Amino acid sequence: MLASYQAAFVNFLTLATSDLEYRAKVSGCLSSYRLDPLEFEDVRPFSESDNPSQEILTIAADLEESRNPKHVRFATFHIYPRVM
Repeated sequence: MLASYQAAFVNFLTLATSDLEYRAKVSGCLSSYRLDPLEFEDVRPFSESDNPSQEILTIAADLEESRNPKHVRFATFHIYPRVM
């Protein structure tokens, strides 16, 4: 759980057919952890041409293999001090 003085960013991957579906799935996932997204930045379809990390490639391969439309996977949380 994040402290009140902390913020975080993370890469999320899920099977989605639109930006709206992606945001709804990620928001629902975060809600189950009692987290609220403040903003979505750089939402786009997965592409290996973006040179993603090995962690992201592994997650994408797992999602493709399972084809479970309910899965939302995330990479490492990067935590930083919240600036107000």
